[in-house]
Amino acid sequence: MWWWIPGIECLHALAAPFGDLLWALLIRSKFRPFKSSRWKETFCQTKKLRKLLNLPCITARAVLEKMTSLERQVEALTSELEEKENSLQLAAQIGKQLLQTNHELTAKFDQSSAENMVRIESLEQEIYIRDLKLEQRLHAERDLMEEVESLQKQICRMQEQHDATDTQHDSAERQLAKQMSGMQLELEKAQLTCAQVEQQNADLQSMLDDVRSQLKEALASMQESSPDEISQLLCLLQSVQSEKAELEAQLREVENARERSALELKSVKQSLSRHDEELDEVKSEATSYYNTLLKTREEIKELNMEMELLKMENQERGKKGNSLFSEVEDRRIEAEKELITFKVKYEALLKQHSMTREHLHKLNIQLAGLLQMCGGDADKRHVERLQEQLAKSSAQISEMAAKIRSYENQENIEVDYLKNFTPTNDGDNEARRTEFLVTLLKAKESELCDCRKEAAYQEFLRLAESQKLAKLESRLYYAERQRECLQGELIKMRLKVDELLIKYEPDSLQKPSTPTKEAEVETIPEDIPKAFDTAEDDAESEGGDEQIDADPFMQQMLELETAIKKSRPTPSASKGPSPNKQQRVTFKDVENEEKSENVAASCSQPKARQRVRKCVALKSSNPGECNQQ
Repeated sequence: MWWWIPGIECLHALAAPFGDLLWALLIRSKFRPFKSSRWKETFCQTKKLRKLLNLPCITARAVLEKMTSLERQVEALTSELEEKENSLQLAAQIGKQLLQTNHELTAKFDQSSAENMVRIESLEQEIYIRDLKLEQRLHAERDLMEEVESLQKQICRMQEQHDATDTQHDSAERQLAKQMSGMQLELEKAQLTCAQVEQQNADLQSMLDDVRSQLKEALASMQESSPDEISQLLCLLQSVQSEKAELEAQLREVENARERSALELKSVKQSLSRHDEELDEVKSEATSYYNTLLKTREEIKELNMEMELLKMENQERGKKGNSLFSEVEDRRIEAEKELITFKVKYEALLKQHSMTREHLHKLNIQLAGLLQMCGGDADKRHVERLQEQLAKSSAQISEMAAKIRSYENQENIEVDYLKNFTPTNDGDNEARRTEFLVTLLKAKESELCDCRKEAAYQEFLRLAESQKLAKLESRLYYAERQRECLQGELIKMRLKVDELLIKYEPDSLQKPSTPTKEAEVETIPEDIPKAFDTAEDDAESEGGDEQIDADPFMQQMLELETAIKKSRPTPSASKGPSPNKQQRVTFKDVENEEKSENVAASCSQPKARQRVRKCVALKSSNPGECNQQ
């Protein structure tokens, strides 16, 4: 029972003032291990403490009560010790069992770890083998991909070379076709000129033969008939010959002019057919793009309608109750799937729409650049007209020179004939004959003066007509230049309108076009072109630069540009609605209406002057709608 000693040592601190009583109690107890010096030291310390604390004396009853309480505490401690011993034995048994189970588990763990190590080794080997195979395959695939890329590059190069050769071939074919057409026209012109020259030679030869035969007949008749009849016949012959020559010259000129006009008409028709083909191609491309845009808009509308119907069905099913909850859930899942597919399609269509819009914008920019590059068509036509006039004038000069030479030859022949003429010996007859010839010469000179005056008058009329023709050609040249400038400015303004729409109203390009109010249409009166022509004539008579005044259509385009600038949104619009502010008109309907106007303006026919002028009507509306736009 030696384990009681630590308990007594613990109680020593509590029972220090009662050292004497505790000492007596321990002496009375059955335990005899108190003869050691340790307990004596504690007893002495208790005495010293009691003296220091000056504790009062304690009665025997209190000592007994405390002894009983201490005994109870000792019994409680002993019971706790027994319980702890029992728990310690249980813990020892449990620990033994745990050790046994631990040994078993360690053995199993060692066995499983060995098995796992074997498996891991086998797996690592397999992984290594597969990695090797994978590396080999990847290496082979890389080689194959490199070969494929090299082949694709070669194919692309070959394709590019093929395309380049195709383009070169096409361009060469076009150039050859143009050269062939030009050479064909030149050949036709040369053939016509050759035919005309041959015909003129044949006519001149026939005329010469006729004149020779007539001269022979006249000489034969002169010997038989009287001089009066001879003179009359000569006069008639000369008048008839002059009339015949004039008529033949007029006929040749008319035929030459007709052939030239036919050639010019043919060339103009060919150029017109080419322009019509190019215009048809551009129109077909525009219609295809517009049809795709309409199809996408219709598909977007259908998708929106289906989405709204699905939402309505979901709301109606939610109102019915939870009796068909599973079916509703299934349908909701299906609707969500369809919605996802529709969203994907919608995004794809939006991307396609944006791509087509960008492509159209690029095409418009390219078209504007091409129009600016091709702005010298009017200059080319003017130069061609001047060259044709120069060729005509040179041909006329050569014809006149040939006529002068023929007349000089004829005059020399007549002079030689008169020199070789031997008069008779009759003096009276010779005098009469000389008088008759003098009178005849005077009459011929008077007729020649009259003919010269008439020829000068006709030449003056011809010069006036040629001057009018030159004025008309210059007017046509300036009109064509102005038309080309207007076409370029119109395309530029359309591009500006598209850029403004993309910048300020991007949603209006994606959403379907809402029905807007129709713009007011104002037709140009018929007397405007006449006034325009009179103004041009006045300007030319005053000695100006022969330039055409401003076209009313140009003024209308400037008004349209100012209206666009006014309709732009300002920063003050966000502060508050202004009652006097005008609504900005959407530009889609104006563009659609201007397409027909552009077609009319691009034509060089007289009907182009009767085109319809579109007036942009900026009408006042509610301030709320204005702020929304």
